Amino acid sequence: MLTRRQSIPLNSIADLSDCTCLHPVPVGANPDDTIRAGEKRRWYGTRVTTVILVREDGQVTFVERDIFVQDEQGEAVKGKGERRFNFAAERI
Repeated sequence: MLTRRQSIPLNSIADLSDCTCLHPVPVGANPDDTIRAGEKRRWYGTRVTTVILVREDGQVTFVERDIFVQDEQGEAVKGKGERRFNFAAERI
């Protein structure tokens, strides 16, 4: 199976099943309320993508790639980092 490079845009609730990447949106302390002036924001959206590959011989590769991260000002920006782990899983 191959993963898509780009997610389809989220235009309606119906798109959620095919949308794999949600652009960050700011939310306040209570996500149901409007953000008040001066209130510290949090972000809701896709933060990372993860792929786990398992070979028949038990070798596992785990890759996690940053999609969005917070910069020094607390704003959501495109991520550039990646973490990769290789290990052997015990076969049962």
